[in-house]
Amino acid sequence: MFFTPEMLLPALAHFDPANEVTLFCALERAEPRPGKLPRLIGLVPLISVARYRGLPARHLAVWRHNHSFLGTPLIARGHEDDFWQQLLRFADQSVRAPFLRIEKLHADGCVAQSLARVATGQRRPVTTTSIAQRALLQSDLDPEAYLAKATRAKKRKELRRMMHRLRDIGEITFQRHRSDDGLDPWLSEFLELEAGGWKQREGTAIACRPQEERFFRQAMSACADRGMLERIDMRLDGRPLAMLLNLHCAPGAFGFKTSYDEEWSRYSPGVQLQIENLEVLADPAVEWMDSCAAENHPMIDHLWVERRKIVSCNIALGGPLRRLCAKAIATAEAVGRRLSGRTTGQEDG
Repeated sequence: MFFTPEMLLPALAHFDPANEVTLFCALERAEPRPGKLPRLIGLVPLISVARYRGLPARHLAVWRHNHSFLGTPLIARGHEDDFWQQLLRFADQSVRAPFLRIEKLHADGCVAQSLARVATGQRRPVTTTSIAQRALLQSDLDPEAYLAKATRAKKRKELRRMMHRLRDIGEITFQRHRSDDGLDPWLSEFLELEAGGWKQREGTAIACRPQEERFFRQAMSACADRGMLERIDMRLDGRPLAMLLNLHCAPGAFGFKTSYDEEWSRYSPGVQLQIENLEVLADPAVEWMDSCAAENHPMIDHLWVERRKIVSCNIALGGPLRRLCAKAIATAEAVGRRLSGRTTGQEDG
């Protein structure tokens, strides 16, 4: 999802002003038909990084930014092995780096399985540096049955009580938007809502950085044009209490961004909106939804019971000398984790 043109092109425009990112494209090896260009089978943005864990260890990395929650390359189904073979050959020959780093890779997907298969066949070491379990929504249950499974009866009763109290105050509405009608003012409301809470105080709200706001608006507009954006909001007499953006990319979807009005936090508007979001379970086009949340998230982990395994890993490159260097770095990193009390199971970026 995060390397589709709708998301990647705005990211490159606003987060890579020095043009340091290289876009690696893998082409189908079969001869194209007369008059046709070779078919693109996969792509991934790459960047050369000078340091690793505070060490002067230059390496190649899959490029990500603050709003990219998955580093899995974009690959045409059925071409995974060919893609990895081409990418690793390119990395071996084009840089004098000991390893290629990939952060936030879906560990159980066909892309990661293909990487393990190709690396094993090439006797190429792959070191996993972090493992995280991210909240995932994936079930055959209907929304009501899922909520009953995921939450205790006492919690559901309390949430209903909060909703009744809100309805006593004013009119509560939930709205879903899949078109681009009214997109710009809706995004402005979202940014204002986010900037009114803890993200503003910590300096992580999108509106805190002009280039992030420009990326956000351009990417969401591009996704809306392609029918990939879903906006959901909860309002009290027209005032937004919680807002949510989902990105649809068949066969799944991603809970990209959410925000709520902290003045109304005693009514749990963010949770109320996520309960409304469970309606995605009734959509036959969506097999799963990735929360994009950190491990052990205090809200979504208690509402979505499935988990997606996300890993970061280093793939050894080059000949024996460079692979020995990669092994030495991996050993030093493992020793550092033991001395600091960290485990591989902690997410590192």
